[in-house]
Order: sequence, then structure tokens, then C-alpha cells
Amino acid sequence: MEGIQDVAGAMGLMIGIGILLSSVMSPQVSAVISPLIESVLPNTPLMFILFFTILSPLAIYRGPLNVWGLGSGIAALFVSAGMTPVAAMLALRAVSNVQSVSDPTNSHNVWVADFTKSDINEILKKTLPWTMVSVLIAVIIGSFIVF
Repeated sequence: MEGIQDVAGAMGLMIGIGILLSSVMSPQVSAVISPLIESVLPNTPLMFILFFTILSPLAIYRGPLNVWGLGSGIAALFVSAGMTPVAAMLALRAVSNVQSVSDPTNSHNVWVADFTKSDINEILKKTLPWTMVSVLIAVIIGSFIVF
């Protein structure tokens, strides 16, 4: 019974991500979202660095910059809007540092919080600044590669 309770939330989340990913990649939704993405897409090294560093928290909770979730669809939209595939994937992989370490929906964070009897959001608050610094370093290095 406890096993079902432990994985039910993650299963629901994965099903929801699949639904969102399918909808974002559909031609009808892509036609509506693409102009918006084109208007905010970074096209200089400095904008690339600022854009992905500041927005890196959007990778948590399987958000739109999470390469393991909705980010795959967003990356496809970035590429269709003119960003090179290498730049799109490099940015999402750099941003995945935030998701890998700080995301409260990661099993390891849930287990650590449960084991230490601490709030999962405290782990997020303590690790997020450090993971954002790692994203900053990664996108600075990446900007030399893609620009």
C-alpha cells in the first residue's frame, strides 16, 4: 500500500507531462506559440546567458525548461523558431542542473526530506542558488560554443 502512495504522484505527473508534451508539439498549438517564442528567443551570447540563467527555475516541477518533461517540446519550438539544435539542447542540459539537484519532485529529494524529517521545500531553497550558479557557468561556456 505504501508503494502505491509513494509512486502515485509521480505516475500522475508523468501522465500529465505526456499529455502536455503531445499538445505542445501539435501543429495547432505550435502555430500559436511559435510567434511568442520567436519574440523572446535570445540571439546574442549575453542574452543567451541571461535568458537561460534567469529562467532556469522553470526546470523544477517538470516545468517548461525541463529536458525530461515539457522541455523536449519547448526545445523543438526553439529550433523551429530559429535557434540551432545545439544551442537549444545545450541550454536545456545546462538548465537541467537545477532540475537534477533542486527539484522537489525528484525521488531522491523526497527520500532525503523524509529521512531527515525536513520540508522538501527547504531543500529547494537551500540548493537553488547554487544550482543557478552552475547553470550560469555552464551557459557562459556554452555561449562560446554556439555563438
